[in-house]
Amino acid sequence: MSIQRYCAKKKNAFMNRKDKTFILASLAAGAVLLLAIAFAKPGFYSGKNISSILIQCSAVAIMAAGQIYVMVSGGIDLSIPSVMMLSGCIGALVMRQTNNILLGILSIMAVAVLAGLFNGLSVAKLKINAFVATMITMLIANGLSLKVTKSSSIPVPQEFTGLFGKYYGPIHANIAVMIVCLIVLQFVLTKTGFGRCIYAIGTNEKSAQACGIKTDKVKIQVFLISGVLSGIAAIVLTARIASSSLSLASDSTSLDVIAAAIVGGASIKGGVGTAVGAFAGAFIINGLSNLLVLFGIDYYSIQIIKGMVFIFITYFDTVRAKARRA
Repeated sequence: MSIQRYCAKKKNAFMNRKDKTFILASLAAGAVLLLAIAFAKPGFYSGKNISSILIQCSAVAIMAAGQIYVMVSGGIDLSIPSVMMLSGCIGALVMRQTNNILLGILSIMAVAVLAGLFNGLSVAKLKINAFVATMITMLIANGLSLKVTKSSSIPVPQEFTGLFGKYYGPIHANIAVMIVCLIVLQFVLTKTGFGRCIYAIGTNEKSAQACGIKTDKVKIQVFLISGVLSGIAAIVLTARIASSSLSLASDSTSLDVIAAAIVGGASIKGGVGTAVGAFAGAFIINGLSNLLVLFGIDYYSIQIIKGMVFIFITYFDTVRAKARRA
């Protein structure tokens, strides 16, 4: 079977009836949960609050879209938030020392791309398990971030904040960047030969190799995309809070990104997921946190509740994977 025929066969892998059912079920369950709880808090529906949720979830949605690409290919990237934090800290430091916004942005993207390339080469060429490889990158990025910041916050120039952290008419820059990223990523993943090859690898890597797909090359490209999106997330988040520090990536950020990807239709087993689903998942995860805050629940209790939700999400993904194999 040729590469073209095999990729064409896998073109609509994400449109499998069972996949569609589980994706719609997960999104519907999250939406019903938000609606049910929100009825007790009508303020949740206010335009100001919805806009706030969209702004807050923009960085997570962008990172979750990168996670979707990796998970569809059958891998996982634990380092995304840490790479985002490191690139943001280095970019902020460069901007503060040079007062050059463009140089700072280039520094952010360079660090993110290098981290993505490191992950890709580790997984594709060194054959290190993706979980282990990206965990190593996460630890390195956390250590470098601590060394760069010295546990302090690094402010960014007002010009940078004014460019990526303000409203353009009724739309905040963070939301605009998120929408553009998701549209492009959705198109590439579902409408191009490259995207179909990603689905093919995640569905059955050996079959994809037998049909001539350069799986190592695609894996490296997938991790590069994840790295690029970590850099973009660093730009929007750093601009929004006007500084960069270790707080850019909290202890639960990695779980938020993975949970958003799974709620949005991705599977740890690979072969299924969409970029648009990443946005929906990020909105549901951040919407839940927002609702809990509106109910006056403290931060530590929110983390406990989110942990319980993540257990359910992981179990749900396991059940879905079994159903797909049936």
